[in-house]
Amino acid sequence: MRGCGPSLRQDARTFTRAASSRQHLLSRLASLPGRSELPAALLRNLTTAWQASAQVDTDLARWAADTMARGCHHKSRSDAGLRASFAPESQATAGKHAFARLWNPVARQYGLTTTSQASSNRSGVLS
Repeated sequence: MRGCGPSLRQDARTFTRAASSRQHLLSRLASLPGRSELPAALLRNLTTAWQASAQVDTDLARWAADTMARGCHHKSRSDAGLRASFAPESQATAGKHAFARLWNPVARQYGLTTTSQASSNRSGVLS
């Protein structure tokens, strides 16, 4: 998206697939075996983060589609789809950080993979 290159159509599809994948993860999380054994706040933070991330991906797909329809120019960064992604992007980042803070002690206790707050941030998508 950043360079307004020839892959705009692919960019839009990539964001749409990402949103769909997050929705699929949300449905799997809702039916996760042993879900009741996990801290409620951990599940809530992960759910919030994935919901917000799915919204960001949907908004960015709309931005890519708008950019294709109107042509790429310097005003594409003021597109409504792009602007709409800002608030859920912040929510997603906050939710991922909150999840990581709760997940890491659980993961260490059971020898599972931990996550860093830096790696859970989607920064760079719009830069």
